[in-house]
Amino acid sequence: MENFNLLSERLKWAVERRLGLEPKITRITKGKLALEAGVSPPAVGYWFSDTNGIQATQARPLAKFLMVDPVWLENGTGTPEAKESAAAASFEWMNEGLDSYIPIPLVEFRLTAGISGYQTVPLGGDATSFLVRSARIRKLGLNPANLVATEVKGDSMETTLFNGDIAVVDTSKTQPIDDVVFAVNYEGEAVVKRLARNAGEWWLTSDNESPGRHQKKVCRGDHCIIVGQVVIKESDRI
Repeated sequence: MENFNLLSERLKWAVERRLGLEPKITRITKGKLALEAGVSPPAVGYWFSDTNGIQATQARPLAKFLMVDPVWLENGTGTPEAKESAAAASFEWMNEGLDSYIPIPLVEFRLTAGISGYQTVPLGGDATSFLVRSARIRKLGLNPANLVATEVKGDSMETTLFNGDIAVVDTSKTQPIDDVVFAVNYEGEAVVKRLARNAGEWWLTSDNESPGRHQKKVCRGDHCIIVGQVVIKESDRI
């Protein structure tokens, strides 16, 4: 299958394919795409003209509607066909048994300083998703369409999170909460830190208390943008 480089090409192909899969639908408007993605119609126009890229939080629900893989729709990586990991399965988890799993896309964040949007790319290697029990997702009240999994880097969050641990991030939870761990766009770098409220300011803090190793930093304005809350972790450390 051809790997389209432009977002407009991927969207046009996905729309035509969706129409072919369901003959009862004769037309898909930009307004309908905007509604599914949770954006304004002009934003969809920008996508079709390749003026703006699509964000991961927009690509996932739109990919579900178009029945394509969200990572492919976002950045052209992989193949268009919807994998069980995302578009086809994201909202089917409530009907699954207690022993079933929900695949969460395993990604790296691509960030730019001062910009709230972000892109994700597959983490690499053989694994493209991180499996979480559907019962656990249900218990935590999470929507799989809002979740991405990423690998923790560095030792700043030890002993809560270790280098190589997997952190599942809920990208719909972007409001700061005291003493809660978030993935943050800090000056264009993806970091996982605990937020703390002190003296009227929000601070990025590290759980690793080694003297002089990891200094807290003020989280304010465009240089510190919350990507999402860490809601699940997976570690080999006991």
